[in-house]
Amino acid sequence: MLDAIGSLPLPGFEPERPSRQLFAAFDDGVVARITVQGDREPALTRGGRLISEAEYEERRAAMAAAHDARLAELHELETARCLTQYQDLTRAGIPDATARSLSGYTGPAQAPGQNTRG
Repeated sequence: MLDAIGSLPLPGFEPERPSRQLFAAFDDGVVARITVQGDREPALTRGGRLISEAEYEERRAAMAAAHDARLAELHELETARCLTQYQDLTRAGIPDATARSLSGYTGPAQAPGQNTRG
């Protein structure tokens, strides 16, 4: 006997239901894309709530921008640290190639007396 959608039911097998995308935000700032099957809403934990796809994309873009800004800040700090170490080493009489190797500095050569620290 055929079921409502015209297929032959098999004992112990439930046909796959169409899936849909839902979006959630959690109290700890995490956002998630959830794939569910059927019409029931998923039970969310950690203070989660369903949000619209637009809100999900907005939050995700803000998180990506904050991440990129933090990476740029860390890169700038690391570059300054390398320059400072390079300058300290060259002022101490360490040859340029060795000072670069020890400090990780890859920028232009700096005169030993040059110091851009504030």
